Amino acid sequence: MKRLSLSVIFLFSIFAPLYAMGSYSKTELSLVPQEPAKVPNYYCTWFVQNYTVAQGTLETIDPLTGNQGNVAARSHINEDNMVGKQKDGWLYRFHPKARRDLIFIMDHGWQEGGFFTSKLNPEKFPSFAKYDYATRLKELNKIVKDAGWRGLGLWTRGNPSKEKIREMVTWSKKAGILYWKIDGGDTSRYFSTTLSDEIYPELVVEHITGHYPLNGVTDKNRNSQPTVGGPSKFADARQVGNILQKTEVFRNYDVTSTLSVATSLQRAVDIIEHGLEDPANTALINVEDEVIMAAALGCTMGVMRHPEADKRILNGKDIDLFLNGNRNWKQRMDEVARALRWQRIAAPMPASYGTLVRSQENLEDDWHFKLGDTFAPWATNKRYTQFAPAVTARNMPLPLVQSGDVAPYVIAARFPNGAVSVATIGRTSAEKGYYHPLAAVTIHAGVSNERIAVFGKYHSLTIRFDRSLGKAKVLAQDLLASEAEDITRKVKIKGNTITLSGKLIEQIGTREQSEGDLSDPGLVLKVRWEK
Repeated sequence: MKRLSLSVIFLFSIFAPLYAMGSYSKTELSLVPQEPAKVPNYYCTWFVQNYTVAQGTLETIDPLTGNQGNVAARSHINEDNMVGKQKDGWLYRFHPKARRDLIFIMDHGWQEGGFFTSKLNPEKFPSFAKYDYATRLKELNKIVKDAGWRGLGLWTRGNPSKEKIREMVTWSKKAGILYWKIDGGDTSRYFSTTLSDEIYPELVVEHITGHYPLNGVTDKNRNSQPTVGGPSKFADARQVGNILQKTEVFRNYDVTSTLSVATSLQRAVDIIEHGLEDPANTALINVEDEVIMAAALGCTMGVMRHPEADKRILNGKDIDLFLNGNRNWKQRMDEVARALRWQRIAAPMPASYGTLVRSQENLEDDWHFKLGDTFAPWATNKRYTQFAPAVTARNMPLPLVQSGDVAPYVIAARFPNGAVSVATIGRTSAEKGYYHPLAAVTIHAGVSNERIAVFGKYHSLTIRFDRSLGKAKVLAQDLLASEAEDITRKVKIKGNTITLSGKLIEQIGTREQSEGDLSDPGLVLKVRWEK
């Protein structure tokens, strides 16, 4: 089983902080390494492909839905949209702060000759038609990297022959392709994994097992009128353990944008619990576009949010089936870059690593899907509830959460190198939409002398250590910043605890926020103990 590339990532997570600590002691500047980590995170074009369909004023939503909507979306992955005649395509417009840490994945529609292929479509990418198939991808990969991304990745699907996959792996090696997003198939024989092991170990392979975009939905109840969603499919799927042993990344699959937090968190917890059953379950878990969840829980991310807006109007409303609701996904780009920069310090953990604890209490989010709220037409005009643990922790005790009537989701983790993360993530209700209740959160950082990431909004955050702080100094910085500041006088130090106010977290964690960006705060802090 190939583990070369991911083993390097795991070792990086342990030793990179030591390098960064050394550079910090010399420069007195940054807590965040300058160089991107080789973590298999990516940006995927599927959402923007869909949003590019039928732009303008719509009279009906029909062109966007069902199979015709998918077919139309496939037609919009092409050279003009992706590269642009004046270098003004997606490659150059999206995620400028995050590109160095992201692989750029072309989703469904880039290829010719079926689903599982490496043949770049010459009609959609005419500038590359003069080359052989492998060279087409190689030349396109150069453009992707020149635009600032880590490199090119490919969407694919199906169960081709071993010989066909061998050809595809060989071409990917020649082209320097970094990632395969396998969106179904290849889970009976795993030829993609075994052949990439043999021919091109640097290629990262992702697999999935299909799931409805809402937990608790099945073929039998899809058309009923639900009131409460059930557990995720992964809670009972015996296939999960098999995939965790046979792939490098296991994606938790499609979710709705309005109920994404609860749906994704429940799936991640279910998958990790399966992973802990066997040390051989070494795959990383991809939680798609829940980037703060990915960073705080030690997972990878498949970013699909983009800034395109107000280009497709129906009844005076901008219609995007994949990025909608008052969470304002398209104005939350900075949190993507912050989450990625934390993973330069604390890389994602295999599903089988360490421990996981979840609170007995679940929180419930709900939404009544109206026309245009979802890509799943069967959910329209129905109200769904999704639930997930109120508090989740990997490799450390559960945080203590004190709040009013409503609490946020709280996640914490300790990473192999001693780094610690904590995050609060907002809630959703049919009445309020997305909102972020505040809480007083206490975490136990133990004896860690490493950095601590703080994501989200708080009433206060208390960090408890296993020794007295004495005259320790506390440094902090926005994960987007290039310089740390001494905040010792701005925090409350008492015995072995440090308490930060929510206002201070907001101030520091958004200091480098882009104008108009609505991302949640994200900061890193470090205690410098008295010698």
